[in-house]
Amino acid sequence: MPRWRSSGHSGEAVRETYEVKIPVDVYRAVSGMGSQFAILAAAYAKVASVLTGERNISVGYRSAECEQPRLLQMTVQEGSWLSLIGESDRALRVCGGYLSGGQLSARTVSAFGTVLDVTGWTGHKSTGTDHGGSGLVWGFDMEGDAPLLQLTYRTDFYGEECITRYAGYYVHALELLVCNPATEHHDHTLVSPDELDAHLRELSGPAVGLPAEPFHQLFSDQVAKTPGALAVKYGDQECTYRELDQLASRIARCLLKHGLTTESVVAVNLQRSVEWVAAIIGVMRAGGAYLPVDPNWPTDRLRAILKQAEPRVLLVDQVTEDIRSAVTDSLDDAARIVTIGAATAEPANGDPRIHVSANQLAYIYFTSGSTGEPKGAMCEHAGMMNHLLAKVEDLDITSGDMLIQSAPATFDISLWQAIAPLLVGAATTIMSADTVRDIDDFIVEAGNVGATVIQVVPSYLEMLTARLSEIEPTRRLPAVRHVVVTGEALKKGLVERWFELCDIPLTNAYGATEASDDTTHHVMHRPPASASVPVGRPVRNVQVLIVDENLQLVPLGAPGEIAFAGVCVGRGYINDEKRTAAAFVESRIDPALRMYRTGDYGRWGQDGVLEFLGRRDEQIKIRGFRVELGEIENAMLRIDGVRDAAVVVKHDVDTDTGLVGFYTSTHVIEAETIREALAEVLPEYMIPPHLCRLSSMPLTDNSKIDKKALLNEVDHAAVERTEGAAPQTATEQMLAGLWVELLGLSASSVGRNDDFFDRGGSSLSAIRLVVKLGKQVSLLDIVNSPVLSDLAAVIDRKTGH
Repeated sequence: MPRWRSSGHSGEAVRETYEVKIPVDVYRAVSGMGSQFAILAAAYAKVASVLTGERNISVGYRSAECEQPRLLQMTVQEGSWLSLIGESDRALRVCGGYLSGGQLSARTVSAFGTVLDVTGWTGHKSTGTDHGGSGLVWGFDMEGDAPLLQLTYRTDFYGEECITRYAGYYVHALELLVCNPATEHHDHTLVSPDELDAHLRELSGPAVGLPAEPFHQLFSDQVAKTPGALAVKYGDQECTYRELDQLASRIARCLLKHGLTTESVVAVNLQRSVEWVAAIIGVMRAGGAYLPVDPNWPTDRLRAILKQAEPRVLLVDQVTEDIRSAVTDSLDDAARIVTIGAATAEPANGDPRIHVSANQLAYIYFTSGSTGEPKGAMCEHAGMMNHLLAKVEDLDITSGDMLIQSAPATFDISLWQAIAPLLVGAATTIMSADTVRDIDDFIVEAGNVGATVIQVVPSYLEMLTARLSEIEPTRRLPAVRHVVVTGEALKKGLVERWFELCDIPLTNAYGATEASDDTTHHVMHRPPASASVPVGRPVRNVQVLIVDENLQLVPLGAPGEIAFAGVCVGRGYINDEKRTAAAFVESRIDPALRMYRTGDYGRWGQDGVLEFLGRRDEQIKIRGFRVELGEIENAMLRIDGVRDAAVVVKHDVDTDTGLVGFYTSTHVIEAETIREALAEVLPEYMIPPHLCRLSSMPLTDNSKIDKKALLNEVDHAAVERTEGAAPQTATEQMLAGLWVELLGLSASSVGRNDDFFDRGGSSLSAIRLVVKLGKQVSLLDIVNSPVLSDLAAVIDRKTGH
């Protein structure tokens, strides 16, 4: 069970007892139902299941017939209280709780962390053991006309506040059980009204008013204040607030001329640039909804997203045959393709002053979908504004700041990186993808522009930390005062290495595209004391609720699904009612409260911060992008000749190199053929680096693909190198060792004739290799000489070996 100690506890193991009286009417009702001990065990099982998030419950059980506790194992399935009593009755008979001569041998007291001792319920005194080895004992003692529930606990494990809540859950479970035993037990929450109030009041972000004006109007106000200040920088191009404002107005007028109406979708298919930022503002200024699409996407993916989103206008750098084909196949004749050159050539007649309300659609970001079809998450202006202001406030962004815009346009964090600084007169530097890929170029560029706030994913922070450790302290991001980390789980070891290196604060940010991006911030000036890195507290106007499978609020400290409520919650998925209904739901706490179910699991820590526990489905993060393994599998199944497909993730390997795709086929299909086919429909980061053809898929007992068996297969899937192909020189052997480490390969499978990218290397793992080699080679060297022996020769030549 979750252990919550008193905040000022010294850590010494002292044993205390908390008592609460069982209501007389509840005691009489239990006594009149016959199977009293089964009822007491059922109530315990319900409480334990809610507190742990597990269906299978084990506890040490002791009654007057058992001098020592025996192992009691119960399963809490959905159903009525009566069915739960029946399950506990069955479990008690198995453990021998009713029969002093039971066949199971007694377990020692110290074997049970928790004990349920029902001896005192019928007036017997608990003798023969003091339960000294247990952290928590649930017992009873008769007092007058009803028993006391006694919780005896170790104070180094539990605090009085925690134990008081546990006792309340148990008494409430008994009350619910006896009042209407035929009702479904999962339809009730054990959380008291006071605790519910604490959830909503103390564990929510501060309630703060939002400006009446939309973002683009506040930007216009800032233009009036600082027209000549730098707004956006890209390479050698610098754009002031006035110039950016004029570009945005030209784009807005062009869109309106092409028939844009309120909430019409504009697909922005531009490379990141000054014009791209102007396009974001221009789309919103014209009353439209901004939809970023990647110019490097395969045509089929572009076609699918255009068909789903039905944009009125596609804004492009230039019109290509692929773009024209995608629009023709996906959209009606009313859709227009407009080049950014034509849009910015419109007369500059000022802001068109289109009214935009807070509940109007602001943008759409597409995320991976398990059915094989991406989902377009729609968010409104109020949610976007709330997130922008949360970043400005929590990171203390002022007019003197320079932010780095480094994320791809299709990654939702790109939005706040680009436009949040424009609310306060700050500036943004757009870093090219090539600069971001070269860790040294990134560090140099950040220093040259005087970057003060940067945001990276954990895998990039890992490389940044490694490289900064090799650089003189004075050149380690000299102006940076805050680093934001998001997109993946942040490991404590990395945080510790960061603070050993420097004292720049880290903020662990967490959220969902469907909830207007980040919804919690955890600002750190030192490594956390907890075992994992929390994701923090809700930002302004955001509620975080931890719920069970039936959307009931779970107790403090108990694990459950993370759900968001408040202004952050988006509208749903565009043109997708079914998936919208599954993820955007009414709260059982308050039907007027609309929630977004994340599919992530977490719990509240004792200090009121949210802890992320992971996912229970097959959704992962790759370089910050959310990916459903099912979408990759569906893409593989559409390849001619592929009969079946499954994708798993290697253990202890980064996801960008750890994806493994297995497939069966009607005829021999080489992995490279699969890879080329996937490249036509999926972004590069979603293509499994490792592909393996099987004669048949392993199946579970219910005939589903056995992914656990496939994970075991991963270790055997690597092809052994051919005879005579072993690395020969010291450099080749050193390089082979790095490939084993970075790509998750077996040492026996790496040969001197292997190609880095064919063996599962990606652009990100190539950057890691550059860092590991201490810049002995460049990223370009790896691209030009990906074969192990060739790359080793490059290293030898450059180092003079």
